[in-house]
Amino acid sequence: MGIISLSKPKKLGILGLNPRATAYFYSRIVSLTPARKEWDHIHTIIELNPKIPSRGRYFELGEENPAPHILQNIINLSSQGCNVVAVPCNTAHILFEQYSRNANIYTPHIVKITLNYILNRYCDISSISVLASQSSSKFNLFNLDNEQNVYINYENSLQNKISKAIEAIKQNNKVEQIFKQIKENMLTIKSQVIILACTELSLLYNNILEDPELTSKYIIVDSTECYAKHIVEIFSDN
Repeated sequence: MGIISLSKPKKLGILGLNPRATAYFYSRIVSLTPARKEWDHIHTIIELNPKIPSRGRYFELGEENPAPHILQNIINLSSQGCNVVAVPCNTAHILFEQYSRNANIYTPHIVKITLNYILNRYCDISSISVLASQSSSKFNLFNLDNEQNVYINYENSLQNKISKAIEAIKQNNKVEQIFKQIKENMLTIKSQVIILACTELSLLYNNILEDPELTSKYIIVDSTECYAKHIVEIFSDN
């Protein structure tokens, strides 16, 4: 039931799996909300639960499936009055059908939102590169219904560098250092658009936007930014 129709949302639930990525996601919601007073902000409950089994270890090593845990946390947020629950983790969306079909609540799909954002705004593009976790790349997470014949590339030759950057962010290493390490690799990409398709990589977004070499060569799209904008829009419309 994760794609049920939505009317008059009152309370947002955020199910966070990684502390740093969750804090960044919520900070973007706050910054994007057109609030003049504190009561204009979205009533939000954040369930930060890093004890949910690892998505990567489930896919790569066959460890415990996190989907039932994600579903239970969504149900818990629903029982607290939330009628929208965001899950700011791209890799978790590989399991979207498993946890959303039994959740009687709107759970926005970060991949569909990001792809719709791109395809609705950049009609003349022919190629997109996706910088994602190893699991997201393996399962072709961003290869959804694509009627516009846009080629999607997962930059497999860079996957080791991308995975190291994601892990470094999870370990609270300095964003500036991580950006310097990955920038030269990004400049080898041939696509017109680059998606930051991991919520850890989203922490590099501001550094990327401030770099003229990258911004003059590519359209940079951050999945976390698209997800946060969607949340603000659906609450602002009601």
